[in-house]
Amino acid sequence: MEYTESSYKEHCNELTTVWFRLLSSREKGLYFSMKLAYWACSGCLPANIKDLSSILNVNCNEIIESLDAIMETNIFYEKDGFLIHQELEQCLNNKKASTDKRLESRGLIRKQDRKRLNSDDWLIIKKRIFERDNYTCLYCSVRGVRLECDHIIPIAKGGSNEELNLATACVLCNREKRDSLIEDWLKKNKRLKVMPIFKFNNKYTCPDDTPFEL
Repeated sequence: MEYTESSYKEHCNELTTVWFRLLSSREKGLYFSMKLAYWACSGCLPANIKDLSSILNVNCNEIIESLDAIMETNIFYEKDGFLIHQELEQCLNNKKASTDKRLESRGLIRKQDRKRLNSDDWLIIKKRIFERDNYTCLYCSVRGVRLECDHIIPIAKGGSNEELNLATACVLCNREKRDSLIEDWLKKNKRLKVMPIFKFNNKYTCPDDTPFEL
């Protein structure tokens, strides 16, 4: 994982900074991997080395060798077990504010709305759901791993984009559940016994308007 200037022309705002020039080629490569992952994960980048290694697909030893130098720049800082990128966090917060107004004016977060949202809107909604759920998978309680936002009732089966139909999910749970309803998934799933999602939302309405409770 080496940095080459031609590979990161889109990050020209950082190429001329003093702190960036002081990083080694390997440290620059790790920094950009972390930055891209931070944006892709909507600001959910774990500080734990093992979890970070899994998300970045980078050897733990490489991260250990380079992470201290990156953290000393104060561009990334640690908070509540997660790494925060100052500039991107501000950008996400600004996008969230503008997206909230746009969604409210367009009425996108409604029970009857079953359209796919554009990538910018979805990015901000994911961040809001992650924060609401304390960056914890509501299906298996795992934290500190790559997270995704799941439709509890899939849109393909009548679900909506309203927040009560969205749940923070780890990659494993989201891949297992796919487009299944929770009750159907539980019948086939031997890994999970009690889902913490029902502490947050112990009742939801199935597409046929029949209440389902665990």
